[in-house]
Amino acid sequence: MSDEERDGTQVPAIHTVSPTEASMSPRKEYQDYFGSATPGLEVPRLFHGDAKREASPVRSVAEKEKDDENTLEGQSDLLLDIAMTTAFASLLDGTPIIDARSLASFLCVFVLVWWIWASQVAYNARFRKFNWPHRVFLFFQLLVFCAFAAFTNNFDIENGIVDDSSTAQELSQLRQDEGYSNSVISAAAFTENRTPVLNIRGLSMTMAFSRILLLAEYLYAWGVGKKHEKNRRLFLVQCGAILISIGCYLAAFFVIGDNPSRVDQIVKLVLWFFPVILEIASHFVVALLAEADHAISVKYDAATFRARSATVFIIILGGGLDNITQGFHFMVGNLSFGAHRIGVIFCASVIFILLFTLHFTTIPDPEREDVRDEGEKRRRDLGLFFFEFVYLCAVVITLQGMAAMLQVGNVGDSMQTALQFLRTSEAHMNSTNFATPLSLALYDPDTLHRLKTDGYDINGLLTFINSGIPASSTADATLVYENLLVQDMQILSDGLNIIHALSEDAQNILSNEISAFLSPNYTDVNRSRFIEVAEMAITVYATPALWFSSAGGAILVFLGVMALIDRWRRLHKFALIQVFSRFILGALLIVLVALDAHASTVFLDANYEYTGSRIWRLATQSWILPPYALVLLLEQLWEYILVYLARRTYKLSKARYEFTG
Repeated sequence: MSDEERDGTQVPAIHTVSPTEASMSPRKEYQDYFGSATPGLEVPRLFHGDAKREASPVRSVAEKEKDDENTLEGQSDLLLDIAMTTAFASLLDGTPIIDARSLASFLCVFVLVWWIWASQVAYNARFRKFNWPHRVFLFFQLLVFCAFAAFTNNFDIENGIVDDSSTAQELSQLRQDEGYSNSVISAAAFTENRTPVLNIRGLSMTMAFSRILLLAEYLYAWGVGKKHEKNRRLFLVQCGAILISIGCYLAAFFVIGDNPSRVDQIVKLVLWFFPVILEIASHFVVALLAEADHAISVKYDAATFRARSATVFIIILGGGLDNITQGFHFMVGNLSFGAHRIGVIFCASVIFILLFTLHFTTIPDPEREDVRDEGEKRRRDLGLFFFEFVYLCAVVITLQGMAAMLQVGNVGDSMQTALQFLRTSEAHMNSTNFATPLSLALYDPDTLHRLKTDGYDINGLLTFINSGIPASSTADATLVYENLLVQDMQILSDGLNIIHALSEDAQNILSNEISAFLSPNYTDVNRSRFIEVAEMAITVYATPALWFSSAGGAILVFLGVMALIDRWRRLHKFALIQVFSRFILGALLIVLVALDAHASTVFLDANYEYTGSRIWRLATQSWILPPYALVLLLEQLWEYILVYLARRTYKLSKARYEFTG
């Protein structure tokens, strides 16, 4: 008997397991001790006899170098994207979209800028490695985009094709009215005729150099890559298309020459845009001809396409936001700033955010990898990447239209100061037969406040106008009225300058019209001329209202097309509903262009009130943006509902589809 038993102390029984018992494993021994009913308990792996030492969490030097290389590749890609969008921004600054002609000019040059970038991205998606040769290639690509920025100022695609002799004569006459000598006018005309030719030749040579650089990259990839007879044919197709492009752009440079004819200018267009179509086709031909077992030579990295496209989209969106916020600044300083203007700012912000979210809203798919054939997948990725050009065009045009819609509201409000002053002054002069001087008592507090806020000495204004009304004799009605019109035009001009609405371009017709009207010799100062200049001022900035709804609707339509291309063959019901809703709303917005019927210019009636097509009233009162913001908001809410229903129907995790691009 043990000592414990002698003392009467109860000793608990201890379960022991024989280490030699064959039926017992370490896991079973562990469970026997804690009890088999214990839920959720797992035997630590170190108790297992077959446990192996885990790999060390310390990363190898090779892994770190690979991550560093991927980071540097991403940074170099971002640098290329920024260079492309910088050239694009320079194009917008030099060729603002204000009418159909400037829109065509912008699109024609933008397709060239975009193709230099897109063809480089397509190469990178196949062959690029972060080594010194490709760093050198990147350096030269940056030079190409810098060169583009130098040749895009005041670019006019119709120059030399459309007869502009009447515009040139009008500009020359305006400069004479402004007091310029004939020698100065001739020198300016020579420069203005010469610059477009230099721009065209410069762009042609820049495109040729970019193609030579791309050809060098493909030859380098062929030289260092694995060679196969079937791959050789594919490389010949790709390089042959680039060689033809080089020849076309060099031919365009020499065809233009120093004094191109109208035929030369038309041939130039063919030589510019045929190579782009040819090179795009060559990518699809190569992808189609590649056999499955030799597809490595034409294997595109779809992730590269998605990343680069998303980055460029965001950068372009940011550039548009910069233009829009400039309009915010002038709205805040505007005399009519109030609840309505705050609402317009809010609507513009909502549109910007919704353009971003709609771009990245994708309906979840339980079997997203529905394309199994590699060749078909390559063609889908290429088609989606290249189609995004037309989508980017719609985005750019819409963003420019938004900035213009904000500016036209500012212009309309700014011009009200001059029009109110003229309306009251003219009514008094007509009622008194130009015999009674103007006085402060004639004007309402709003007009006086506007003039004072714009920095005018009201007494000084009236003194200048009243100087033509002698106290003891009959006034010269013509001189008095001319004084009034000139002074009112000065008020209008200063108001436009305050909000940066007057172009500093020496060829700008509106700026020259105002300068000629204000010339001291009163060459052509009359009521009809004043109304003509005022109508021109508001029409220049209101014109984008004619195509804003169409461009905004095109964004939704193109998003629907991109969704179709991305899903390729398989569309479940929720994705199909998303596509149809984008098509329907986009088409409705495009149909709204019917409001622009017979809208050619904004008119001022006899009382200096805006009149004309209904679209002008909406534009001058800043009512274009709120309806568009509402349409985008409804579409986004509807798509979020579709995303929720798709997740619930297919039992998909929320985190997986929180944001897809």
